[in-house]
Formats: sequence, C-alpha cells, structure tokens
Amino acid sequence: MTEAAAKARAESELEASLILLVAGVYFAASLLSLLFVERVGGVAALWPAAGVGLALFLRLPRSRWASCALGVIIGNIGANLLAGASLSASVGFALVNVVEPMAAALLLGALLGKAATRPTSLREVVLFASAPLALVYAPAALIGAAVTSPGLGNALPPWELWRVWFLADAMGMAAITPLILAVWSGPELPSRAPAQICEGVLTICLLTAATALAFDLVGTRDAIPDAFALALLMALLPLALLRLPRCGSALIAAVVAGGALWGTGHGHGPFVMPNVAAADRLLAAQLFGGIVVLLSLGIGAAGPSGARAKHRPSARGGPVEPSSPVLRPGDMRQRALAIALLGVGYYALAEFGQIWSSYQGSASPVWPAAGVAYLGVLLLGGWACPAIALGCWAVLATSGISGGAALAIASGSAFAAFLSAEMGRQWLRQPFGVEASDDLGRLMAIFVLGAGLSATVGTIALTWADPLALSLAASVWFNWWVGDVIGLLTVVPLVLWGRALPARWRSAAGHPDCVILAVLCVAAVALGLWLNARTGVYHFVLPGFVMAAVVFQRAGAALAGVVVAAGTLAIVTATAPAATLGAETAKSQLFVLVVLATVYLVATLLSERDLAQALRAAEAEAQKAAVRAREAEARMRRVLSGANAGCWQVRLDPFAIFWDEGWRDLYGFDPDEEPSQGAWLARLHPEDRLRIETELRNPWDDGIDTCVREFRVFHPQRGERWIHDRMQVERDAGGRPVAYGGLVLDVTDRRKAEAQVQLLLSEVNHRSKNLLAVVQAVARQTAARSGPEDFAHRFAERLASLSASHDLLVEHRWQGIDLAELIRSQLAHFADLVGQRVLLSGPPLFLAPAAAQAIGMALHELATNAGKYGALSNDVGRVQVRWEVRGGADDPQVHLSWREEGGPPVTPPDQQGFGSTVMVRMVEASLGGMARLAYAPEGVSWYAEAPASQVLGTPPQVSAAADPVGGH
Repeated sequence: MTEAAAKARAESELEASLILLVAGVYFAASLLSLLFVERVGGVAALWPAAGVGLALFLRLPRSRWASCALGVIIGNIGANLLAGASLSASVGFALVNVVEPMAAALLLGALLGKAATRPTSLREVVLFASAPLALVYAPAALIGAAVTSPGLGNALPPWELWRVWFLADAMGMAAITPLILAVWSGPELPSRAPAQICEGVLTICLLTAATALAFDLVGTRDAIPDAFALALLMALLPLALLRLPRCGSALIAAVVAGGALWGTGHGHGPFVMPNVAAADRLLAAQLFGGIVVLLSLGIGAAGPSGARAKHRPSARGGPVEPSSPVLRPGDMRQRALAIALLGVGYYALAEFGQIWSSYQGSASPVWPAAGVAYLGVLLLGGWACPAIALGCWAVLATSGISGGAALAIASGSAFAAFLSAEMGRQWLRQPFGVEASDDLGRLMAIFVLGAGLSATVGTIALTWADPLALSLAASVWFNWWVGDVIGLLTVVPLVLWGRALPARWRSAAGHPDCVILAVLCVAAVALGLWLNARTGVYHFVLPGFVMAAVVFQRAGAALAGVVVAAGTLAIVTATAPAATLGAETAKSQLFVLVVLATVYLVATLLSERDLAQALRAAEAEAQKAAVRAREAEARMRRVLSGANAGCWQVRLDPFAIFWDEGWRDLYGFDPDEEPSQGAWLARLHPEDRLRIETELRNPWDDGIDTCVREFRVFHPQRGERWIHDRMQVERDAGGRPVAYGGLVLDVTDRRKAEAQVQLLLSEVNHRSKNLLAVVQAVARQTAARSGPEDFAHRFAERLASLSASHDLLVEHRWQGIDLAELIRSQLAHFADLVGQRVLLSGPPLFLAPAAAQAIGMALHELATNAGKYGALSNDVGRVQVRWEVRGGADDPQVHLSWREEGGPPVTPPDQQGFGSTVMVRMVEASLGGMARLAYAPEGVSWYAEAPASQVLGTPPQVSAAADPVGGH
C-alpha cells in the first residue's frame, strides 16, 4: 500500500470515527432533551442538544463540519424514531437541528472570531447569547412551530408553540454550550489549590441539593414552603457563581435550569400555582431558567471576586483592584454601630415607602429603602444583609403579611441588595463615585436587575401567601420592580453625588447669572406643577429639573431626582380617582423613571464635557509648559556650550546619575554613552583622583552645601585639561540631603594664562634687575668708545634701542616674528657691533609665537651676559649667531647656536641662576627639543635644536625675494 493510500485510509477511518462519536453524543443529548417534552403541545421545554451541536461546530475545524453534520443528523433521527416520531418528521427535525448550530457557529465566528469559543468580556457574552438567538434560533423556531402545530394536532396556537420551542433552544444553547466549551478548553483545576477544588465540589453539591429542594425533584418535601425554598436557592446561586470557575458556573446554571423545568413539568415547585394554566407554568420555569443562565454568563464575564477580579482590566485600561468596604474587618465596634444604624434607617425608609403601598395592593410605587440597602452592602459588605433582612421583616410583619412570606421577602430583598452591590464592585470603575456616562449606564442596569430579582421573590412569596390571579401578580411584580428601581435611583445618587452639592452651589454662586438661573429653575418647576394640576400631564415639570441638572450638574440632578419622585407620586396618589389610581400610578412611575434617567444623563454628560474641557486646557497648558521647558533647555544648552561648560547631578533615593552633553564633551565621553562613576574617576589625574574620591563620599558631612574644586583630567583627544567644578547639595524640608550636583567648566586656558602670568612676573623681576646691568654695560661701552662731547648722545641712542627691543618683544609675542629681526631686537643695545663683532648667519625663518618668546628670552640672557661678563664686555671679543634647518622633509629640525670668543676667560658659575633656567629648561619645554649651555675657557657657547613643527610658524606674508642673512 502506498503512502498516499495509507493516508487516505487513515483519513476515512478518522471521518467514520468522528461521525459515530458525534452521532452517539448527539443521540444521548437528544434523548435527554426528549425527557423534557411537555404533555401540552408535544414540544420539549429544554433542548440541551442545541447546545451540544453548537459547541461541536464551534470547536471542530471547518474541514470536519461535514462529518459533524452527518453525525448530528444520524443521532437526531435515531432519538426521534426511538421516541415514536415518524421518519419524515424525524428527518425534518434533524435537518433543522443541524442547520441551526452551523448557522450559529458561522455567525459567532464572524462576530467574535477566536473569542467565540471563550467569550470573556461583557460585550462578547452579550453577542454570544443574543446574536444566535435573534438571528438563527428565533426564525428556526418559527418554522418548527408552523410545521409542528398542524402536524401534531395539539391545542397550543403557533405563537405559544414558537415561544416554547424558542425558549427551549435558547436555554439549551445558553446553558450547555458554555459548559462544553469550558470543559473542552480544560477545567481550571491544575491552577487551583486543593482547598479551592474541594470548595467548588461542595458548592456544586449544595446548589444541586437546593435545586432539588426548591423544585421537589425527589418528591419528599412537604413542610418547607415553596417561596422559602426558592428564596434559599436564589440566595445561594449568585454566591456560588461568584466563587466557581467558568466550568463550575456553567454546570450550576445547567443543573438549576434543568431542575426548574423538570420539577415544574412534573407538577412540583413554586411555579405550580392554583388557577394557573400549564403553559403559564412552563413559561415561568423557562424564564427562570433563562435568568439563571444569563446570570451565570454575566457573572462569568465580569469575573468572580477574588483572584480573577484582582487582575480584571478596567474600561480605561490597567488592572483594577477589587473594591473593599470602607469599614475594615478589625473595626468591630464601628461596624456594629453601622449595622445597627443601617437596620434602623432601612426600617424608617421602609415605613415611609409603606405610605403608598395601600394604594397598590402590597407593593409600593417607590421603595427608598432599596437604595439604603444597596449603599449599606456597598459600605459594609455581607455584614449588612442581616440588618436589611431584619428591618424589612419588621416592616412587613407589622403590615399584615404572614411570617413565612415576610421572611421570604426580607431574604430576597437582602440578597438582591447584596447581588447588586457585588455587581457594582465588579462592573463599576468607582462604585462609591459614579462619574462617567458608561458607569451610569452600568449602574442603572444593575438597579434594574437587582430590583427585578427582589420583585420576583416578593411576588412569588405574596402569591404563595395569598394566591392571586396571574394578571394581578404581574401588576404587583411590575409595581414592585419599578418602585425598587425608583428608590435606588433617588437615594443612591443623592448620597453619592449630594456630597458635592455645597461645593457646586459655591461654584455656581460665583457665576453672575446664578440668581437668574436659580429663579428660572424654581419658576419652571412651579409652572409645571400648575399645568399638571390643570391638565393632568406631568411632562411640564421636566424642563425645570433638566435646568437644575445643567446648573448644578450631578449634585443638582440627584436633588432633582428626589423632588420629582416624591412630588409626582404624592400628587398622583392625592389627586387621582380611586378607579384609575393603578393606571395613573404606573404612568407616574414610568414618567419618574424617564425624568431620572434624563436628568442624570444630562448632568453626567455635562460633567464629562467640563472634565474634557479641563483636560484639554490642562493638556494645552502642559504642551505650552513643555515648549517653554524645551526652549529654556535649548537656551541653557547653548549657554553651556558657548561657555565650554556642562552640568551633572546625583540623586540619592532612588540612586541615579545624570550628565548632560556638555559634561560628556568635557570628559571625552560619547554623546550617547552612559559612563559609570568608575569610568569617570579613571579620567582624573592620578595626583587629583584620591582627593576627589574623598570629597565625593559624603559631600554633606561637613555641613557645607557648596564646594568648589579644580582638578586635572585626561581627555582622549585633547590631552590634559583643567576642570573647575562647583558642587551644590540639595536638601529636603527636613534638612536631609536628597541630591547633589554642579556645574563644570574647562579652565585649561585660564590655568595656562595664570602660569604664563606667573612666569612673566618672574621674568619681569629678573629683567628689571638685569636692565640696570645692561644700562651700566651700555654706559661703560659708550664711555670707552666716545669722548666726553658725544657720550650723552650715543648713550641716549643705545637706551632708545634697548627700549625698542622691549617694545618689539611685547608687540610680536603672540603673533610670531622673523628670527633675524628678533635677534637684532635683543642685540639692539649692541647695534653698532652687529656686522663687526656680532656676526649673524642663517636663512629667513619666521618663528611661532611660543618659540619666539622662548628664543627671545634666551637671546636676551645671552646678550646680557655677553655684555656683562663675556665677549662683548671688552673691546676685542666677538659673537657668532647661526641658524639653519636640517633633516629631510619628513622630520626637519631647526638648529640655532650662539658662540663667543675673545672675551675674558670663562669660569663656570658655582650655581645655576634664573638665566640658565631660561636658556635651557624653558627652551626645551617650549620647543620640545634640546638646549645646551657650555662654559668653555675661550668663551660661552649655547646650542638649541628642535622640530621645525614646534619652532616655525606661518608668516603673514612670505616674500619670494627674501635673501639669507649673512655676510654682516
């Protein structure tokens, strides 16, 4: 067998196995679904197979959909034939049951993508539950009802058949599909501790037992009232859903929904009431199961309290910590007092709500105690539930309601408040301060759900205590539900937003039109009340309350909500005729809800607008500040760059070091380099490094906040540089140092200038002493060679020549000078001997400023000594000065020599004076070459050699016709 044939055979076997497996699973699910077939209508009240089919098509790849569809058809046909249906009916049912999940899977894949197999957010859960029901299962149920009604010959009309079929598919899809998807994705057991696993198992067992007790699944309950059993189940259900993982929540929802339908179908449970038709019982059970399933999906999307809620992302991004009560567990006395006050407050407001209850049976059109209950649980947590239940029971027990019904209603009210507060903690960004419009929408949705739960439990309890007609029960439920919603929407915003009313009043009072606006608000309300008394239309008061919301925003809206709720209901109950009181009360309730929603939404949107404007203004100001900061930084950078400076800073807690670009440039680091402190210390001169390290260890210990120091560094490109560093210590309000930093300057040029000045001062001191000797020698030479008649004239000329040499030296010190001119200026006082006893020989050379200064000072010393002690101190001595450039073009060298002869015998000095330093050391240091001074008996000789690059400079103008100096 070839490899291709083997693969084809394996694929065929896999397809056949998948068909058989799907057929078996769907056959079992269909048989389970057929157990819920009602005697009236012959349609199943719950169809778990719908959830099985959708889960299979969602999880299997589309390449396997054909095999899956064939397995669904085979399983469904087999189950229907086994149940006694005809072949044609079985085939028709199978085709409908295979098209439904395929279309639903395609729709969910298009809407949610990969999230279709594991919806997590509330939006995804809503789409997961609503889109297939509205677009797939509702039309399919319509077709099924149209075909089934005449075929089965039942008494139910098509509308009721469609309703039963649709709700059965909806419950099966919403209950079974999440369970299979959660199990298929892998239960969350490995990541949970053994204690949590045991808690989950016990919770599932407890809910299963509560379901069996509430709907009498085992037929042994006689003494426990139905309302109490249902209230117990409803109290335990949300707590279990909040604690269990997704798979556990889905399992609980399926068990409770299935138990409700099974018990109701067999004549047991709270939905089986006297004088209620079987179709209405079935509808109540199906709706109850649907509520349980939707509650499971919603709580699973919001995330249970505990570990998952701790990392639940908020609507604005980022993790949200689970909200905690304001009162901590350790504040026992404070908590006990708060619980007692809550119970008293609930009782007082419940008695206030009972004022209207006599007009509408047993339910009140407004129940402000519901708002107190919500705030109490939000503040105290689960500790508030006993106080709420006790206060509610006390009110109901004194109003003539039986003890069991009062207990059930009190338990339902406490549980509804607890569930609403838990949803508020999970779904709202700020449970104690609703500020955004989306949070307001969530808060209203929470109130609607919580009030609906309370109304459902209360209506069931009242029906059990005093059986009512279905129409009257619906009226009581509606009145109860709307009354709780109005109570929540008046009390909760008043507490949450009313705290800001004084501040809003002070803010509005500063407005020049505040008085006019306040008068308009009051006038609008008064006009609306007058028109209401004349016409019976409530809507005329709406503009006044909207204006209050505009002026005072949320605080004004909260106050307006209380006024409109109390005023409208008081006027209606006081003026409406007894015959139309119920209808007028319902109309007023709806009007109050519209007004409350309108003014709250207007106020919230205005607050968001003001906040957005403030944020835009702050953002604009921040951008301007950023621009100013950048401009200031650019100016500072230009100043520091122009001054050859930089700055640095060290933060102590947390430790951080900052260097700017100028600092990096001064120390020779790259602009994008982040040098360490060790790398910086390595750049310091070894003789300065230890001192700087010692000063930087704790620069604030001596109590001096300012420190100025100078040290040497080695720059990679510029060599040795001098740095001036002025450091400043920064302290906090307590005097503790928090940072230190400073400004650094390159002061190398200043240091060199100071050294030059010091050298020149020494030279001036030395030259001033030598000057007298030169003047004496000039006078002696002039007197020896002149008569008394011309002595004064010649002596004055030589002094002028000496002065000119000084002027020339100062004039050309930093711009260079011709070597021959420099020599002549230094021998100016012997100008008459040049060419006779002083011989100059060499090519034209233009000296660099530094070389001219060093050579000039050396020649001055040589000339001075020659005039005082050497060859020029008598009448026969001679001096030869020669210079030339030797070596090749790669390394030319300048040679300069001074040789004396014919003078007095020379004896070496006993010690080296300043003149020797100038003639030897200074020349070597300045020219980077070599200098020698010899004291031969026949005369002094001086010789210097240095690289031409260190000696020669570029003359301003080079004369091509310049002649060598010689022959003089």
